[in-house]
Amino acid sequence: MILTNFEQVKEAKYLSVENSWRYRGIMRCFFVNSERMNYWLYKEDIFNAIKDNEVFNEYTIDQLKADLDSLVDWGNIIPIQDSKKAKTIEEYRNKQFRYHISDIGVEIERMTIRIENLKMEASNLEANLLLRFINTISKIHQVEEFKNQELNSWWDDLSSDFKRLNDNYQDYIRSLVGINGENMMNTLYFLEMKDKIIDYLRNFVKQLHKHTITIEEILKSIDEHKIIRILDRIVKYRIEDIPRMGEDIHYDSLKENIYGKYKSMNRWFLGGDGQESEANKLFDMTNDIIRKITRYAWQIADRYNSGLNRKQEYNHLAKLFAQLDDVTKCHELSSYVFGVPHGKYLKGNILRETDSYSSSVFEEAPLIVELKPRTRTYRERVDKTPIVDKTSEKREIIKKEIEKRKNQMKIIDNYIVDGKLSFKDLPCISPDTRNILLRWLTKGMQNNNMVSKTEDGRRFKIVKSSNNTIVLKCEDGELKMPEFTILFI
Repeated sequence: MILTNFEQVKEAKYLSVENSWRYRGIMRCFFVNSERMNYWLYKEDIFNAIKDNEVFNEYTIDQLKADLDSLVDWGNIIPIQDSKKAKTIEEYRNKQFRYHISDIGVEIERMTIRIENLKMEASNLEANLLLRFINTISKIHQVEEFKNQELNSWWDDLSSDFKRLNDNYQDYIRSLVGINGENMMNTLYFLEMKDKIIDYLRNFVKQLHKHTITIEEILKSIDEHKIIRILDRIVKYRIEDIPRMGEDIHYDSLKENIYGKYKSMNRWFLGGDGQESEANKLFDMTNDIIRKITRYAWQIADRYNSGLNRKQEYNHLAKLFAQLDDVTKCHELSSYVFGVPHGKYLKGNILRETDSYSSSVFEEAPLIVELKPRTRTYRERVDKTPIVDKTSEKREIIKKEIEKRKNQMKIIDNYIVDGKLSFKDLPCISPDTRNILLRWLTKGMQNNNMVSKTEDGRRFKIVKSSNNTIVLKCEDGELKMPEFTILFI
């Protein structure tokens, strides 16, 4: 939907202006009372309610009056003068007001509450969401028989199930691949959760693969004209049958919104426009996360084990060295414990057959490296091969080619009658004959006078007999072409 109104939303100004904490406290007080159906409030009611919070200890009634005026100007609350409460002329002039939160103010407060509770809402990858979506989408073959109100309720359930499925999977995946997830994977607590997370993801992938096949079959079986009729009924019902006060809903915008939701469902499970479906992307992402979790777990375990206190092992080694009376034996023990001190290492681009880090070098295929002298005068040895005389073979090939062309020309000469070769009168010809005739036709049409020569030197002219088309029959098919005639000069 294209945005047509670019004006500032002044009702949301109280969220970002200076002293916004005061405005937010007042608006939250209005919202809470509105939810309790206590719609109209005096400024004294608001003042007594917010004074319970220690942030408003130094807050005065005059500051409240100024803040209420600002909220009235921004359209967040609606005032009405209460003349019944005035007992004197002075009180009447001071205009005692009751205040009521506006509809836009209610929606903004609901939005802020959702934002505040965003982290508290637990995202998950439960297969029950897929089952609910399947149960709802499977009714699509019967919904045309529903009444308009039942059809609209079915569409609300389907949209809600799809939105919840999409939001939950995005939130959960984001929690694992985001910064917080990366930091959590570097802690020892992660080792305790590793197996549970991997089992949870693998179980979801199995269920997703199982249920998406069912959903794809349902979506592919839906007739396009049928879904258009269903969606048009929903749009018409929401425009004509649902009464609204003060709301102007455009038909095109509502239709675009509903059709867009259905297209998103199709793309999520079936893909489209040359792009992979979101379900397949989810398969790849969960597999990548499982691999990443396994790698992080191995790194944490390795780092943790390397930092263990090995005091007892070192004491035992010291006793073993102390018991030896020969330095040669000490060297031998040292080589067993610490390895060769000055070893030679060779490295290369080894293509391993396994990713196991416990595999021994003796169990894998060797890497063969050819060593060459590093001198400027070194040249690789080149094996000399004698030149073989193939003159007789060439002559034989040329002889066969000339014989073949003579035979082709004899066949073509049989089709020339009175110096003319008409494509319309040709019988079924071979591919080689067709290629020769089309080559002559091309050579002649490349000249302005339509005249050219054959390979054996005969001059000819191309004449287009009529505007009709003919069918040239060949052994490997038929060629539809204009009616041409070759006149030999």
